[in-house]
Formats: sequence, C-alpha cells, structure tokens
Amino acid sequence: MFLAWKEIKHDKLRYGLITLMIMLVGYLIFILTSLAIGLAGQNTQAINTWEPQSIVLNKDANINISQSKIMTDQVRELLYFDYSIVPRPVLKTIPFNSVDNMHF
Repeated sequence: MFLAWKEIKHDKLRYGLITLMIMLVGYLIFILTSLAIGLAGQNTQAINTWEPQSIVLNKDANINISQSKIMTDQVRELLYFDYSIVPRPVLKTIPFNSVDNMHF
C-alpha cells in the first residue's frame, strides 16, 4: 500500500486525469438517466391530461400503449358494438387507474 501512495504522489497528473475521467463518465450516466426518466414522465403526464376513464388497446399490445395499433375499421366497430352481448376479442379496455403501472 505504501508503494501505491508513493506512486500516486509522484504521478499526480496521471491519476488526477483518471479520476476526472471516472467523474465525467459518472456525470454522463446521471444526465442520461435523468433525461430518460423525464421523457418517461412526460408520456405519463400526457395521458393524465386526457383524463380518460379507460384506454382501449390492441390485444397484442401487452399493456404497452406505444405498441397498440388500432385501425380505423376497429374504431368504427368499437363505436357501434354492443358490449352487453359479447366482449370484443380484438381489443381490450384497461381501467385508467392501472395506467400508472403501464410501460411507455
């Protein structure tokens, strides 16, 4: 251990630059993580401003709104479909309170 401290004292610039690089990489990771969290929060906030009672997703969306693609003919069927007879197999409705657990 004594030799390590002696070498660090002798090559201050070298070990200072290594320390600086480690700090800069840590700062970069912090910035990118904050950006990702902010963008995810923005998507959630956009859905919260809609104030929906429920959200309709494609059955293959795996509770992920960005993977849900609903065609125009499916929307027309939704508007004129009688849900009291049979639930619609192609689309599923998710209560809005479960949106907080969704992945965007």
